[in-house]
Amino acid sequence: MSAQGPASVMDETKRRRFMPWGLIILALVGGIGIAFGVRWWLSVRSHVTTDDAGIEATMLQVAPKIGGRVLQVLADTGDRLAPGQVLARLETDDLEANVRKAEAAAAGRRKDVLQAETALGFESKDVASQNAKAEAAASGSDLRVQQAVTAASLEEQRVANQLRQVHAALAAAEADRAKAQADLGRMEQLFSQGAVSAQQQDAARNAETDARARVEAAQAAVALAESERGQIAIKRQDIDASRAASREAKAALSGAQAARMQVGVRRAQLEAALAQVNEADQELRLAQIALQNAEIRSPAAGVITQRLVEPGEMVAVGQPLFTITRDVARDTTWVVANLEETQVGRVRVGDAATITVDAYPGVVLRGRVIEIRAGTQGQFSLIPAQQTSGSFTKVTQRVPVKIALDGDSGVRLVPGMSVVVSIDVGRVSGRRTATAASETTASPGSSGSSPQGR
Repeated sequence: MSAQGPASVMDETKRRRFMPWGLIILALVGGIGIAFGVRWWLSVRSHVTTDDAGIEATMLQVAPKIGGRVLQVLADTGDRLAPGQVLARLETDDLEANVRKAEAAAAGRRKDVLQAETALGFESKDVASQNAKAEAAASGSDLRVQQAVTAASLEEQRVANQLRQVHAALAAAEADRAKAQADLGRMEQLFSQGAVSAQQQDAARNAETDARARVEAAQAAVALAESERGQIAIKRQDIDASRAASREAKAALSGAQAARMQVGVRRAQLEAALAQVNEADQELRLAQIALQNAEIRSPAAGVITQRLVEPGEMVAVGQPLFTITRDVARDTTWVVANLEETQVGRVRVGDAATITVDAYPGVVLRGRVIEIRAGTQGQFSLIPAQQTSGSFTKVTQRVPVKIALDGDSGVRLVPGMSVVVSIDVGRVSGRRTATAASETTASPGSSGSSPQGR
């Protein structure tokens, strides 16, 4: 055994003295590493993290409702806008001419309505007067017909009665004359025999003469009664004339009633004129709206992000002229995190999230999951990836998750900013663990279970 020098002894002593400190430092480093590893494992178990995320906001594209040449541009990129603020104006010469033309057309249509109303009023009064006169004439003619029929009937009865009387009187007179003639013949025979006096003969002759005169008078009365039959014909002619007048009056009444159709025509003309007035008013309103639309206004408060128009340009309907980012607010700014499909199954609506913005190191924002999109990014791309026959490479898809920010962020967030999102899914994992434990307890082999219960 070789003898050790003083230097070797001193080195050995120093090595023994510093060895515990080295072990302690090594143990501390190992403990710290284990602690960070455990913390990382717990974080991975209870959180879903991605840097494929960004700020999104409500962005509005402002486009004209009418085409034309731009006269003025009154706003520029970066300008803060109030709702309804004028951004640009179009030339309005043709629009103002259209308004004046529509106003003139509407005025003309209103004059047509006045004329139609006047014509309808006049026609209505005239037809009403004609109807009243025709109805009165028809009623009077019917009454006159009845009166003529009654007068003719009475006249026929009177003439018939008179004829019966005169014929009866003639028959009686002829009988008296025949008796007087017979008496006269006997008296003359007796007078020739001297059986009666001349006075008795004269009396018989006078009686015969008187009877003959009564016969002639009765014959004259019969002739007079027969002549009155002409009055019956006249009465019957009066009936025919009354009936003809009644027919004329009824025809006039029918004509007056038919004139009511003309009133209907006038009323239809008035309704058509009113409809034309309404149409002219609507055309005027459209012309006025087009004139109003020559001023392009901001639909909401915000900031102009993009300006795509210059004075003098011709613009078309629907052509984007400005892009406006609405003012930052909880309902207008949010975060969209594109999670891998292997991660999104652990996320639920309502999970809390923390967001760090690349533009603001050290600033941590809070939020909450409000929507999990019902489709992957690739499904809604311009050319969706489709699985076809042949070679196939599986690519993990990403599902957009919308996160609403809690309260005022305190920083200016701009759409398109990159962020890192970490979603706390520990509550969901705990619930799944409890659910799995309950399912393990209620195994299919347990007594009392049934297919219906499972």
